Amino acid sequence: MLVAVAIITACPHATPATSRQPVSGAVEPAGVTLTNLEQPGAFEVTNIGSTPIELLSTVAIESMNSGAWAAGPESPVELIEACGRPAPRCVRIEPGARLRPPAWSGWLCSGQCPEATDCKKNPHAAGTHRFVLTSCDGTQRFTGPAFTLADPTATNAPPAAGAVRHDVSGSYDDGAGCLPSGEIVELKGVLVVEPFGKGIDGARLVAADGERWILNYGARGVYRELDGKRVTARGRACSMQGEAIQGRHFDPATLTVD
Repeated sequence: MLVAVAIITACPHATPATSRQPVSGAVEPAGVTLTNLEQPGAFEVTNIGSTPIELLSTVAIESMNSGAWAAGPESPVELIEACGRPAPRCVRIEPGARLRPPAWSGWLCSGQCPEATDCKKNPHAAGTHRFVLTSCDGTQRFTGPAFTLADPTATNAPPAAGAVRHDVSGSYDDGAGCLPSGEIVELKGVLVVEPFGKGIDGARLVAADGERWILNYGARGVYRELDGKRVTARGRACSMQGEAIQGRHFDPATLTVD
């Protein structure tokens, strides 16, 4: 269901990084619309003109900052039909044609194509943003409507549609003790419950690159329920008194089944 539509006018001149109003002043209507979809960060591009148009495949992000639009986070968003396909420099859209790229989740590393990225750190860009397209020759700029992304690490933030989020905070409160450090990030992989020695089963997150993160010693409850499933863990890296014999440690706050 479409929830917000903006028909954008083309501007023949470059605009500064910060502006109080969207780009305006074009002589005639542009041939491109940017439409926000129901999921924040999802959008559709339509050529409403009578001639084909070529757009740079790279989509810029602008963010609302102190009441003004400014250059936003650098996160990979491209005009592609599906993940796993390399984007050309320019994308040609025929008259009347529509392109609906994979949605941007707001995660700066894995935001559009999580399966195709290898993220060691993955902070989230909560806030109000808009997408900006540029014609391949650089003479036209198309600005979409604003959308807002909630902070998924906040305790009151709802999970994505259809996703079930499990609160696993305090995973190391049983005496193991793991000192968290750094910012809240997101890790994706397969949750595996396996013996850690001495008859103890622990939970690991096995990432796509094969790196194994220890999430819990003495895995039980939710961890056993999610054994073998692909999950997203949100939390912080932590240190077991500087030891990482069994692997690197991660102190998760939530686990969400992908």
